[in-house]
Amino acid sequence: TTRRRMISHIVRNVTLGSLGTLVALEGYYGWRCRDWRHDNRPVEYQNRIDPRIKPTKDENILLKCIRFIDIYAVKGIMTYVLTIRNQTHYFGVHNLKDAMNRPEGVGLLTVCNHVTTIDSASLFAPQMHFRDLLDTRNCGLWNVAREDQPFGTRFLSMICPLVKIMPIFRGGGVYQIALSNFIQRVKFGEWCHIFPEGRTYQDQLKSCWDDQHRRIRASGRTGPPNRSLGPMKWGVGRVVYETTMQDENTKCAFEEGINNGKLIVLPMYHLNMEQILPEAEDLKVISPIPGKKKEVYCMFGKPIDFSDVLEGSKEKLASCRTQEERDKMMYVIYEELTCRVEKALESLEYELKAVRKWDQN
Repeated sequence: TTRRRMISHIVRNVTLGSLGTLVALEGYYGWRCRDWRHDNRPVEYQNRIDPRIKPTKDENILLKCIRFIDIYAVKGIMTYVLTIRNQTHYFGVHNLKDAMNRPEGVGLLTVCNHVTTIDSASLFAPQMHFRDLLDTRNCGLWNVAREDQPFGTRFLSMICPLVKIMPIFRGGGVYQIALSNFIQRVKFGEWCHIFPEGRTYQDQLKSCWDDQHRRIRASGRTGPPNRSLGPMKWGVGRVVYETTMQDENTKCAFEEGINNGKLIVLPMYHLNMEQILPEAEDLKVISPIPGKKKEVYCMFGKPIDFSDVLEGSKEKLASCRTQEERDKMMYVIYEELTCRVEKALESLEYELKAVRKWDQN
């Protein structure tokens, strides 16, 4: 009666007060952490790495709590989409778990094929348990996303950084400052993710194939015939090089999956995500509501070894006599590193397709 009304009143006020505080903190830290498109980036952030970037473990405790809440909410939604609304078959999960348990200061860079706009947000979610998120390095993963979509409005530019999304300018080149900011996150030992293809490719779209059944980019670059994986962009090569070769005199090594004691690059391949979030020929999502009763396949490979390419890069750079020659040689090195990533993903593609075929028979 009266006592129950009093308790109900207190609970309601506490709940509303807590929600109000959470919204206020979201707004405050969203504004402080906001990011920008390349054409409206403040002058002080245009030609240098964002000074606000620091290891997640060193961030303000309230900001870490906000990130945890937001990322845990995303994880819950995406876990529902892939494991309840649909069914997902995982293979090689132990490779992911081993990489997440990496030594302090070692960065984790996951790479995979790009099929939908929710690939990275959804596919890792069911494998990220509550205890994993308590480690700030593994509380979600830093992504780069095409800047004109998630950073198109001031509101989104405040929300995205809280769930670890960073803007990238498509066509901005391998040395754009947005990629430098991303590399800084990797150097700090964070878990970061990048799509080497740089765009989505869905099997049912004619615009994704040429007349020889090769994946094709708008620039005209193509992949090999009858391969679902599209041609790679060299940005991933720069990420690998600058993270592992912070000291060019270091002896290149690959021990326990770690390149030069600084970076694990873990490949992952997935199939059938285009059935969850199909796109039209103009690459726009047909419906924001994910499909249901579909089967998705996902495989994590072993860490990629770059030690021979990195060791060879020292000889290549030593042979350069001018800065211009050195600049050109860097592109050659980035291409070689990118090709190593491409081969690892290609191998996973064929292996996972064989598993799917066997499973469906």
